[in-house]
Amino acid sequence: MTSSRALALLIAAILTTGCAARHVAAPTIREAESSLAKQFASSGCPDDPAAYLKKHIWSPSRLEIIEPCITVTGILTDVRPILDGDLHIRLRLDPPYEGLLNVANRRRQAGQLVIEPACRWAPWRRNSTGPCKNRGYSLTIPKIGTRVRITGTFVFDRDHAWNELHPIFRLDPFP
Repeated sequence: MTSSRALALLIAAILTTGCAARHVAAPTIREAESSLAKQFASSGCPDDPAAYLKKHIWSPSRLEIIEPCITVTGILTDVRPILDGDLHIRLRLDPPYEGLLNVANRRRQAGQLVIEPACRWAPWRRNSTGPCKNRGYSLTIPKIGTRVRITGTFVFDRDHAWNELHPIFRLDPFP
């Protein structure tokens, strides 16, 4: 009997003994991302990040919280303002955190995680003024090329299909 035929018979025998009856579903992508994010959880976020998101983010229903509070490290590669008063930052993640990226991050964000400090200035988009009203915090954004440690809420942005830290609560240069 050839080794490939023996292997096929062995697999068939295993499947017919009841092992296959205990089907264990593979984790979904969202479960895998959440599991990975929990490995990097830290303090530094509000007590209720979901309530904070609803109060201070334009159209919060577009953001699905994967993990309420995580900290990641990486290198800032791009910083630009967006219409809702936030900043759109790209972060090239350090290797331990690369599993937080999804297909859209890889294809549409050059393999980087989107970071959004909320309400950095008066929004240009009319329906964004409410979340940013009386909202402001001092957060210094280092220059592009700086390695940083960032703490924020890890979300899936349904409008863009990529993962983000949005909002962020702490951003510090990191050696």
